[in-house]
Amino acid sequence: PVRVSTGREAIFAARERADTVLVLLAARLATPSALETVQLLQQQGVGDVPPVLVVVDPLDDDGRGCFLTQTIMKFGDLHRVAIIDRLDSLFQPVVDEVTGDVALLPRLPDMLAQAAGPQAVDPASREAARLTRLGRASEAFTLLAELSRRGWDVRPVTTTALAAVTTAELYAPAVALLATLGRPEAQEALAAEAERSDLAPPLRAAALAAFSTSVERHGVLLTCGHVRAVATRYTLASEASPGTSVTGDILQVLATADRKHRAVRPDAPHTRPTR
Repeated sequence: PVRVSTGREAIFAARERADTVLVLLAARLATPSALETVQLLQQQGVGDVPPVLVVVDPLDDDGRGCFLTQTIMKFGDLHRVAIIDRLDSLFQPVVDEVTGDVALLPRLPDMLAQAAGPQAVDPASREAARLTRLGRASEAFTLLAELSRRGWDVRPVTTTALAAVTTAELYAPAVALLATLGRPEAQEALAAEAERSDLAPPLRAAALAAFSTSVERHGVLLTCGHVRAVATRYTLASEASPGTSVTGDILQVLATADRKHRAVRPDAPHTRPTR
């Protein structure tokens, strides 16, 4: 989730992401107001119009008694908008204190269905939407990796690619993209992933291949301290259980790169005269 403090920041945050699925706004939002923010959000240039939940504080009506009514009237003509409060019953069921039975289910699913449609709370529809978003993300990473290999500067996507490594469905395209980026943090992340012993063998193989590609394409971008730490872990792991350390593959890639880029020394001249 992305947190912002003004309506302007909310508009920009929603427009920066084509897959924004929900927007929560405070009813007393300023610069611009909540109503103006919702109207601008519904002019989304990319992707679908995100559903909006406008949060009203239970104390907003104290001393006035009409703020909630005015808010409902303001947003009544807008689609994909719902007014919610912050009471516990919105998120938790209401339990009868005598019998212990559930008297009222949480109201949030109904509010989401009102703003985003029934598919927003249907598990099958949500899973289908998730897979669709993952498919689009995978295609985007693959395209960006190809553009990077052709010389385009796509380094601003480094943060997104690093975050995508934590998603199993995006792991392979994310590490492939990181391999094309000439950024130290990208190569360090690939080395860390290739060194993980708890990672599934296919994923670790993909990370190691991406790390090898990164080193071959951009050279060794790891710091001396990082390389020493890898060597130390390899030594300790080899002493504990020889032949089972996963850090050996990292050192092998680094050693191969060192031999490849090391300048060939000319033969030393003879110490004795040749004539």
